[in-house]
Amino acid sequence: MSYDVILEKKMVDPETGETESKTVGSFNYTINLRAFFTDFFDGDQGIFELNGLSGKEVKIVIDNFQANMFVSGMTKSEFEGKYNPENGWGSVDSAWSFLDDIRETAIKNPSAVCLVFS
Repeated sequence: MSYDVILEKKMVDPETGETESKTVGSFNYTINLRAFFTDFFDGDQGIFELNGLSGKEVKIVIDNFQANMFVSGMTKSEFEGKYNPENGWGSVDSAWSFLDDIRETAIKNPSAVCLVFS
């Protein structure tokens, strides 16, 4: 199982005037880090806290996630010991990169809408 996070932007076709959705970012990550996401996103929905938000809002929510990690007082080895799955599918480091990639795409596309699926 995994999470799929998509950022879509509404675009108007200049020839037809019709509105179309264009994917500006598509990300996939293992569900094995669910507890990590749930523990540090504000709210109780984990990564689903991003669902339906604009790119501008996604950046703020991920910034808050990262701040929550820092104020937890945990060391890197404590994070890894608590959240890295025994089966090796995913890690705190790769989860951080996953969120950072989403954040960077959101910054470049503030009007995009974020969709999260599992």
